[in-house]
Amino acid sequence: LEQIKRLDDNINARCDNLVTWVSNLDPELYYVDFLMEGSSNYALPLILNYDNKNMKLVCSILESEGVEYRLGTAGGGNQARQPYLERYEYSVVGKMNNTNYIHDYGLYIGNHPELTKKQIINLCGRLNDV
Repeated sequence: LEQIKRLDDNINARCDNLVTWVSNLDPELYYVDFLMEGSSNYALPLILNYDNKNMKLVCSILESEGVEYRLGTAGGGNQARQPYLERYEYSVVGKMNNTNYIHDYGLYIGNHPELTKKQIINLCGRLNDV
């Protein structure tokens, strides 16, 4: 109930943060073409573009800055490649190229409402240097 008091402010901060992330990441290196209208993203899906396969370097930068992240975006990437599915019978339709790419070159970074614009811009600068 206490967090509800801050809900509108947190949503506005997250919206502003997302605009800052997307405006400062190099679109040559990262996917930034997100539909943002009506979104209050609590996380940034950071997806490396096809010509940017410096995943280890990106992860190293995030770790050096103390930024927590998940591999493969929010759902852990391609669910068909997750170990828990080994105990189930299932089938996959299609090659799942996009899902596999996001599994291998996507990250999920928290978008905390207390992040400052300066922190985001500085981190984007480092990420753009890969």
